[in-house]
Amino acid sequence: MHTDVIVAVPAWVLLAYLISGVCFILALRGLSSPESSRRGNLTGMAGMTIAVVTTLATHEIASLPEIIGATPVREITQPVWWQKFCALSRNAVKFVKMLKC
Repeated sequence: MHTDVIVAVPAWVLLAYLISGVCFILALRGLSSPESSRRGNLTGMAGMTIAVVTTLATHEIASLPEIIGATPVREITQPVWWQKFCALSRNAVKFVKMLKC
C-alpha cells in the first residue's frame, strides 16, 4: 500500500526559490546582448547564490564547517587543472597553426 506524505515547506523557502528563478530568467535576458552581459552574469550569480544558500539551509546536506573547509581545497586544486587545460589549449592552437602553413 502506497501512502503519500505531504511535507509543509516554509513560505520563505518558496519565496527564495521564486526569486532565484526570476534571477535566472533575467540573467538569460541580460546575456542576450554584449552591453548587458555583465549585469546578466551578476544576476545569474545572485540567483545561484540564493538557491544554494536556501538549499543548504533547508536540507541536511553538509554542515557549515564542512562547507567552509571545502572552499580552500577547491581554491588549491582549481589552478592545477586550469593550468593544464590552458597549456593543452595553447598547444592545440599552435598545432593547428602549424598545419595551416
